[in-house]
Amino acid sequence: MPFDGEALDDRVRKYDAIAESYSSRYVDAEKIFSEQLSLILGWGSPIRPGDSALEFGCADGSLAMALARRGIKTRGVDFSPKMTEVAQKRASEAGIIVEFVTGDVRKYFPNREFDVVIGLMWDFFSFAKPQRQVLRRVLGFTRRKIIVDVNLRRYPLQRAIDDIVSAGFRNVEWRPFFIPQKYRLGLFSGALLRLCAATPLVRDMILRYKFSAVIKAEKP
Repeated sequence: MPFDGEALDDRVRKYDAIAESYSSRYVDAEKIFSEQLSLILGWGSPIRPGDSALEFGCADGSLAMALARRGIKTRGVDFSPKMTEVAQKRASEAGIIVEFVTGDVRKYFPNREFDVVIGLMWDFFSFAKPQRQVLRRVLGFTRRKIIVDVNLRRYPLQRAIDDIVSAGFRNVEWRPFFIPQKYRLGLFSGALLRLCAATPLVRDMILRYKFSAVIKAEKP
């Protein structure tokens, strides 16, 4: 099945080619992963040491390793074989225990449940098609909650929320994710973006042109 007109094989080759340098494309990778980690651990049902996490779109393993460093038993899944190879190598070199496997979010079904299932791909709903079918499958191996993201220029927020509710999840909440990929926030710009995130009209206007939203939902 194509991804918005792009064949799976083409997309795999694209991500295989950038696997070695994937996280270096972020100007402030530490800020991005720190914010994502904060959402995963503390938003909704808390995730604590000893709990488990499954991350779709794990790329080169940076977020998965950050989870593992905090005592979370983590499995990373990516459709790019080179990404999972690079991720496993990075984790091994750092002495961090993470399981990385190659798999497609549209078809993957693990052999056990995970406390939190993560899909922070900057555009989860473009990868996870058909969305409701994929989310119903994800519900089957989610023990407590999911954290996924949506690019509102490609997929309407309300439709994403409706998909999640239709799949059987409850207690759905969302937040803007105003952390840039290509430039570093200063004190003033960071404070300004936090203010924008807390101002609905401004927040919604920004999301029409830039950034993504993150959605949290709980298993009943």
